[in-house]
Amino acid sequence: MHVSLKSVGQICAAICIAAVFWVTPVSLHRSASGVAVSVDQAQAYTYGRHRRIYRRSYRHTRRVYRRAYRHNYYYRHGHRYYY
Repeated sequence: MHVSLKSVGQICAAICIAAVFWVTPVSLHRSASGVAVSVDQAQAYTYGRHRRIYRRSYRHTRRVYRRAYRHNYYYRHGHRYYY
């Protein structure tokens, strides 16, 4: 069986074009004139600064409790409960 490079290239091109259409956010809407095709835009909301501040405070709190546990702080200072 002989497969030419031209047919392999056409198959690869068809797969690439299909992949592009697969990931493109296209939606069909019914309008007064019939069916309309529209390309939607992704709207990603990133809460970068707030997420960074929350993560920093979480890490700091976790680090403080871990150090206190390692150094046996609560037992030596008369605390009744262990955290």
